[in-house]
Parts: sequence; structure tokens; C-alpha cells
Amino acid sequence: MKRAVSMFLVLLLWSSFFFPAVNSKAASNKQTGEKYEILEIVSHASSGSSLTTNYLNNTKDLNITTMTMKRFVALRDELDGKYDAIVISQGDYNPQTIGGSDDAPTASASQRDQQHDTKNVLNDITNLKAKQIKDFYIEKGLPVFIYKKDGSNENALRYTNSKLYKNFSPYLTNKKDNVIFFNDKLQDDFARFGLNGSLESYKTRPRFFLTSAPSSEQVMRKGDTLSFTYNIINYQHFKNKLLTVNLYIDSDFNDKYTSEEIVASKQVQGATGTISYTLPAGYSGPRYWKVEIVDETSALKDYDKGFVKFRDAVPEINVLQIMNVSGDASSLLKETNMKQRYLQTDDYKISIKTTMLTDFQKSIQTLLQERKDPSVSHEAINGLYNMLIFGFGDSYTRGGNGSAAVTDLNDNAINSVLRFIETGQSVMFTHDTFFRHDDKTNKWVTQFGDIVGQIVPKTNLGRSGINQTEKTVKVNSGLMTDYPFALDDSIAVATTHNQYYTLNLEDESIIPWYNLESKDSATYKRDIYDSWNHYYTYSKGNVTYSGTGHTIGFPDEEQKLFVNTMYRAFFGSNHAPQLTVITPQENEKIPSNQPIELSYKVEDLDLVDRTFSTKVWINDQEVYAQNDVPNGTTIIQSLPHNMPNGGTAKIKIEATDARGAKVTKEFQVIIEKVSANMEVSRTISKTLAPVDESIAIQYTITPKPLSLLTNTLLKVTNVAFEEKLPAGIEVVSLPSGFTKQGTITEGYTIKGVLPDISFIKSGTTYIAEPQTFAIQVKPTKKGTFSLSQAKLTYKDVNTQVVHLAFNAVSFVSDYKITDVTLPSTIFVNRGVPKK
Repeated sequence: MKRAVSMFLVLLLWSSFFFPAVNSKAASNKQTGEKYEILEIVSHASSGSSLTTNYLNNTKDLNITTMTMKRFVALRDELDGKYDAIVISQGDYNPQTIGGSDDAPTASASQRDQQHDTKNVLNDITNLKAKQIKDFYIEKGLPVFIYKKDGSNENALRYTNSKLYKNFSPYLTNKKDNVIFFNDKLQDDFARFGLNGSLESYKTRPRFFLTSAPSSEQVMRKGDTLSFTYNIINYQHFKNKLLTVNLYIDSDFNDKYTSEEIVASKQVQGATGTISYTLPAGYSGPRYWKVEIVDETSALKDYDKGFVKFRDAVPEINVLQIMNVSGDASSLLKETNMKQRYLQTDDYKISIKTTMLTDFQKSIQTLLQERKDPSVSHEAINGLYNMLIFGFGDSYTRGGNGSAAVTDLNDNAINSVLRFIETGQSVMFTHDTFFRHDDKTNKWVTQFGDIVGQIVPKTNLGRSGINQTEKTVKVNSGLMTDYPFALDDSIAVATTHNQYYTLNLEDESIIPWYNLESKDSATYKRDIYDSWNHYYTYSKGNVTYSGTGHTIGFPDEEQKLFVNTMYRAFFGSNHAPQLTVITPQENEKIPSNQPIELSYKVEDLDLVDRTFSTKVWINDQEVYAQNDVPNGTTIIQSLPHNMPNGGTAKIKIEATDARGAKVTKEFQVIIEKVSANMEVSRTISKTLAPVDESIAIQYTITPKPLSLLTNTLLKVTNVAFEEKLPAGIEVVSLPSGFTKQGTITEGYTIKGVLPDISFIKSGTTYIAEPQTFAIQVKPTKKGTFSLSQAKLTYKDVNTQVVHLAFNAVSFVSDYKITDVTLPSTIFVNRGVPKK
């Protein structure tokens, strides 16, 4: 069966303030009849949309998303390509933080309770978000409108010490046409930038929607194809420009898309088109995708995104829970804290082991001496667990007693945890692990504070456990909130309260997932959009923080969040490649005159890992090494063992991914000293063969010189060859007199009789010429084929019957690319690293 693969190659250098809810079951998050996307930022939720009430007469062509500044700075959606314009409306954007010194506020309990109402403070922008507005909107020519009215308390640039002022006031003097300071009607300005009428007439950036896309309810498998059909609404204004459509897969599950995650890319040829990608092997779970269309001349873009479910290898997630409150009340192995059925399905398996903080800090040797499980030692965690959980308990670092001394980690344990984090494995810190007093000497704060992204000012809002609540509100959506359990926008949690430090929202890697919401009966209500202070669960790379632990006995929704957290920990960490040895087998016997025919396949199920390095040792001597080998490659090597007298050969194979995760396989083979009067060997013409193309196998029989005192004619007789081929290999040609039996589906057996081999006297020895013959075969399907069942039988000169095995040979077969078409124009994607 011949298959031609035609490829189009593109050069790659390697409430009212929430976002609208996404219908994940729809073909696309976008629909026909789209409008201009406008982001309006306000200071207070109570102020509503100033655009619709004061500054625009007609909004029928506009889809206005209004949100508070606090919500804006906490969101981690990609701003580039999301909106057609941004408006910072009138409001009080007070940059003030919660009072007191940065070190240790001395506010009373009643003052701290009142400070939970943060709606009038911390309404400033972050430098992070300001830079995104400047880079993705102002510098690309998209309009940004900022309310400015001197003398007004609602002047957006009122506070000269604010980041809002420092980032945008320079445009008052260094003017740009697309930065508009306003305090009057905006209808004409919107029209000037084409933000009215039909989208078909919009000339600034391409706008599209997907007419077909896989459903988030669809379960896909290895080899299935993700396919998307797009429709560019305003293509008529871009048909003479270079447009690119890119498909991304979030390979590291960090809820962001980078140029290295582009899996398909091509030049747009018309208003409609398709882009697709065949899913490779991987761990079961969601596959997050993004389709974007980019105008390469301006870098302006539009995008849509979603996810599908994928089923393949089952991830086995190992978690160590480290408790510090007497007893096992908070153990996730207790049904009241975690329904055990939530820990295993057809798509994942979570195994939890529990220990106490005191045992975790001990060495393996000490735990063995105490007859305790050594696997809970900090020395054993690296590579054994995917996640550590320090929790749960009120006043966790003080063993449940808020007035007790802090239980610090010893230096050895700290270093072990730091290495664990540095190598991409996950840690979850919980309620009261970063606890009020002793900042300067508390090692939890000094060693891990920056890692978890908690910074000064130290608000102490959590002190005395005031303003307790069981309510939360979702901030961002992603793997943490989507899978395995789809969590609601508000989930119930065990009674808890605020923590003690400010969350660093200037750090782009910090993703707030849920904030705390006050009870209806609370005197002072939290600003639910305030992730600076009211964070409940957030992540920073492979580190997660949860406010859980003030009370034990977790509600069902909170348990599901824990499962999602542990699941995300697995996908957010690095895993060693999988190594499969094809030949030889453990304790296989190999004649001393033949090399070791080694073949093995390395496959890394982490989507982000595309290459690996590998080494092979025989009896502790390195015999093979190769770097930058593509993921999924089968290594085939003929390796000398240098053991003419036989013995045991110890083989060690190592494969390491680009991020340092390593897998090692060790086994042994038996090298047998050859005493027969003949040696057999064979070679293969190629180890990588296209499907349906011939491969030649050359067989050689080499008689050894004989030292005998005789004048008798020496002859080897009854020379017979037999080989069983693997299924899927067709026989193309055989030597004269050879036959084949069987079928291609079960594998042919080849048999043949060879001429007698006669020895002639040469001086004091008898010699015979080597005999050769060839067989041609062809693979009829892709795969790795190992030929290891070829043997020769003959009657020796002493009339004994001898059986010899030919060395194994292996090859890989795949479909041949027969046609490659290049576009008339080749482009380089913006932002792709030169490598």
C-alpha cells in the first residue's frame, strides 16, 4: 500500500463584571454576527458602564465587556488579539494599600475586620498589565481611551503616585493618535477607528469565527485529527496582505500559549479555510487549543480557544501529604475529607501517602532505625512523588496552636523541597503556612515566601481568624477549574479566612483561581474581585497555594478542587521518558563472534519534550551516545562486546529529556563462546525504510580454518536455512530453491537448502570459501520490525548436527513523503526564537 503525504510547509524559526460565560459545547466560543470587542475598565463594580450611559449614543455594533481594575489585573487571559479597543473609564483608581507598616501592621481586630472591605483601595493598574496595553494595543495602532478631567475625583490619572499615572501620563506630552484622553462623547472617535457598522468593513485587524471545531465533550485518541474551519469576516480588506493561521496546543499546561507550542501553521488563501493536527501519544486529559489569525505586516490578530478530552496513557499521580496537627484529622485518606472514588477513574489514578512534618524532616537512615517508612523522608521525595502537600490545619506551622513557637523546617528538608520545586515537581502550601509573626526568622516565610509569590505589605488580615466564610468566587478558568471536575463559578469550602500577605499580581506566572467572598451576614464585605488580598487558591508555576485548613471536613466541591489541583500538579511537572527495549531480551544468548544488536525506542509523553539524549554502556564502558534525538525515535545499533571467550554482558541504557528527567534500563545478556567450525552473520541494507520499498538482507556463512591430521575429504553437509519473519513483511525475492510458507498477517516462514561446503587443504590447515545469499523483503505497514529468528542447521565434518543462530537485525518503517509544495511567499513568525 503506497501512501503519499502532501505537506504545505511554512518556515518556522523555531453579575455584570465577569467575562461572558463560555459555551464549551459549541463549535466555537465565537459566533456569526459578531460585534466589535470593547474592554471597559472601571474602578468600582457599583459604577456600572460609563460608556453606555455617558459617552456612546449607539452601542448596537459593540460588545462591551466591563470589569473592575482589580479583576483586570488578576485575569490571565491573553490580551493580545482579544479586543478592538480598551477604555479606562472615569473612576477613583486609588493606589493605596491596606494600612499599617509593611512589616507588621498593628491594627486591632475590629480595624482588620473593616479592612476586609477593600473596594476603595488597590484600584491601581499593574505594570504588567500596563505594559501589555502598550505593547499589544498602543504600539500596534489599536485605540486606547483614558478618562481625564482635571479637578475631578474621577480623573483616571488623578493619583500621581499611581502606576496608572506613571505608565500613561507620558502620552499627554508624547502624543499618539490612538491614545485618546476624553471627558466627552466618544461616538466620533469610535467611528474614526472604524468601530461602527458591520465588521465586514473593519480594516484594522482580521476578525474571524470558527464554523467547525471539536466539542469539549468529544473524547479523542492518539492518531485522531483536530480539525478547525474558520471564516474571516473582513477578509476583503486583507486579501492582498499576508495572513497566517496558527494552531497551538498548550503542551506544558500552564494556561499560556507560546510560539514553541504552534503545531500547525499556514498561509491564509481565502475567506474560509481549515487547519488540522493529528494528536500524538500522551497522557489522558484535556488538550487545550488556540486558533489565531495574524496579519503579518502589523502583528494584529484575532483568536479563539477551547479544549477537547484526550484518552491514552493513564497518568499515575503520587502525592505525599505532610501534616502538622496532632492526629490524622486532615488526612486526605479519610472519607470525610476526600471521597476515595474521586481519586481514580479510567483517565487517572491518584495515590496519596500521609506523614507528619516531624518524620518528613528525618533522614532515610533515621526512619529505618525507627522502623518507619523511609519513603516519607525529605531525602526520598525527588522522583518518587509528583506533589507535596503541606497541610491541612489551623496555625499549621505552630502545630495547631496559634501561640506556640513556629515549627521550622530544618535546612536539609528545606533544600530537598527547593530542589523538588526547581526540577519542575509540584508543591502545595496551605492555610497558615505563612503565618503572622516572626517574619525575620520564620523559615517558611524567608525560604518560600518569594517562591509562592506572597509579598509585603503584610496585611495580617488573617490574624485571629476574623470575617470567616465558606464562599468563593472564580477568577480565572483553566485546567485547575476544568478537569477532571468542571467546577462552578462559586464553590463551597470549609470555613476559612484571609491570609497574611499580599499576592504579587505583578508576577505573570501567578494565576488566581478563586477568591474568598464574605458571608451575607458579614458587616464588612470583601471586594470579590480583589486577588491582592482575598485570594483563596492560586498557582505560581508548579507551586499552588490554598487557604484551606482553618477547619477540617471539606465540602464536596472543595474535594473536587483538590483533585483538580493534584491532577494539574502532574501535568505541570516534568516526567521521565519511556524506554522500551526491543532487542536483545534479558539473558538472551549471543554467540561471541557476533555483536550485540541493540534496538530500543524512547518516547516522552510530555508534549513539551521534543528531543532527548541517550547513552549506552556495556560492562560499565560507554559504547554509544547521541544528543538531540527526536522524541519517538527507535535507536538501532550494532555494538561490539569484546568478549571472545564469552561471559555475562551487562547493558545499561539511559535516556534524558531536555529538562533533565531521566530513565534508565539495565539488563544482561549471555555471551557464548563459539566452538563451531562455522560462523554465521547477516547485515541489512537500511534501518529506516519507506513502506512498500525493498530491503536487502545479506547472509554470510564463514567456515573457520581446520587444523586436522587427515587426508580425508572434509565436507559440511545437509546445510539448511530457516527463518520466521514478523507479520507485516512481504517477501520480494528468494534464492533459488528457497520457499516461503504462511501468510503476511501471521508472518512468513522461509526455508531453503544450501550447497555442501567442502574444505580443501592449504598448507597445514583445511579452508573453505565463505558462502553468501540474499533475501529481499518489504514492510507493508509502518512500525518497528525485529528479525531475530534466523537459524542454520548442518552436519559438521565430524557428522554431528550443529544449530547456529544469525544475529538479530531491526529496522523502522514509515510512509514516504512524495510531494512537497512550498507557498509563493515564505514568512518568519514574529516572536519565534532564532533557534
